[in-house]
This record gives sequence, C-alpha cells and structure tokens, in this order.
Amino acid sequence: MTKGNSMNKKLLTGLCAVMMLVGLTGCKPKETKPEDPTNTSTTEPKETPKTENTNNKEVTTDNFKNFPETDEKYFTYEEWQEGYAIYSCTSDDKVVRVPKTIKGKPVIAIGQRGMANLEKCEAIVLPDTVRYLGESAFVIDEALKYIDLGTGVETVDDNIFNTCTSLEKVEFPEGTKKIGLMVFANNDSIKTIKIPASVTEIDPVFFSRATSNTDVEIHTPKDSAAEKVAIKAGLKVVND
Repeated sequence: MTKGNSMNKKLLTGLCAVMMLVGLTGCKPKETKPEDPTNTSTTEPKETPKTENTNNKEVTTDNFKNFPETDEKYFTYEEWQEGYAIYSCTSDDKVVRVPKTIKGKPVIAIGQRGMANLEKCEAIVLPDTVRYLGESAFVIDEALKYIDLGTGVETVDDNIFNTCTSLEKVEFPEGTKKIGLMVFANNDSIKTIKIPASVTEIDPVFFSRATSNTDVEIHTPKDSAAEKVAIKAGLKVVND
C-alpha cells in the first residue's frame, strides 16, 4: 500500500467516526422543559355569594313598608277567636313585618307585651288583619322609629307605646274605636299623632304630658272625640 493510500484511509476512517458521533447526538431525545410552577389553571374557583338579610338594610320612612314578612318562627302565638294572637317576638332584625297568616289562620291581635323590648327594631309593619293591640304591646322598643298599624285596628289598649323613645309619628287607621290610658308615655321624640273621627272612646290621659314631648301635634277632625280630649289636655290640635 502506498503512503498516499494509507493517509486517505486514515482520513476516511476519522470522517466516519465524526459522522457517527454526530448521528448519535442527533438521536438523543428532546429535553422537555419543566412545567412552570406558577402556571395554574385559568379557571378560578367561584366565590359563594353572600346572602344578605334584607330586613337589616338601611331603614327609612320611604322604604320601611316594603320589607318582606318576618318568618313565623320568630314569634310565639296562641289561637284567639278565629285566628292567632302574637305574644312575643325574638327577631333581631331592624324591620319586623308581622305575617298576615300563621298556619292558614289570620293574625288578628298583638297580645300583652307581644312585641315589647325589641332592642334593634327600627320599624314594625302590621297586616290589615290585626284588630286588637294588647296592653304594652310595643313597650320599651327604644329603637323604634316607624310603625304601620295597617287598616284593621279597632282597639288600642293601655301603654302601647310607653318608652318608645325614638318614635316620631303614629297614625291610627280609620275604623279605630278605642284608645286607652297612657298610650303615649316617655315618648321624647313624638311629633305627630293622627287620630280618626271613628275613635269614640279615648282616655283623658291617653298622652302623658309629664313624660312626653308636649310640642306634639294631634291631627284629628274637628269636633271629634280626640279633639275634645286633646284640647282639654292642653295639646296642640290640627284639624285635617
């Protein structure tokens, strides 16, 4: 073998070796990049919507009649005549709206102290089925600002609003017949009391001048029983 042929053979052998190495390198599996630990699912868990007690929203003179009925579980009641009388309430809501019916029968009375000592209650709404308000029905409801007595009340017993120190206005519905003793006592904020001509029996001391706001206005028709009692008691009368 000539010297030239020997060198060519060596070069060819070296070239083959290089090509084999390149080929082996090219056959390596591609490296997979590790997953980005910060790459999480794009679907975020949905927050559970918070339920809001609608009877604890802000209460105003314009909206207090529009709140939903309070659940009957917050009342104790007994059968009375053709319906039920309420004897206590445990609701902590700002607005207590008495249900029209319980167990299919009408709520027709608020019994003695039936809705007394409601510390957080700012408004009470009665259904039109209620005819009778028992003694001290709303006594010491000191946060009470607004009340709607409905259209069915006929008898208002003694001390109904005693120590309702935030109450400013009360309207007795047409059809009310009797208003008892000291219905208003310790009522510092009372400004307006509306009494219809249908009231024929009203206690001479339905309003305590000694403990309540003496600047109160009694709105009542001319020559009504309420007008005569109010004038005699030295209260301001406005004939509507």
